Amino acid sequence: MATMSFIVPDDVKKAFDKAYHGQNKSAVMTELMRESIEKEVRKRTPFHIAGQVKESGDVMNSLSAEDRGLTE
Repeated sequence: MATMSFIVPDDVKKAFDKAYHGQNKSAVMTELMRESIEKEVRKRTPFHIAGQVKESGDVMNSLSAEDRGLTE
């Protein structure tokens, strides 16, 4: 596991705490980050690959590191 630290505006922190009260914040952030990563990968993925990803339902495992934009 890794640790990440973010600086966010106070109003965002308060709204997050209110929206996810009583939930495991680390689990919530992990899921939100996964969703955000998938959204970004889909934006960057060529159309023919995106169809394959949609069929498989697993973006991160369906694409190579290059397709995910993880290589230079």
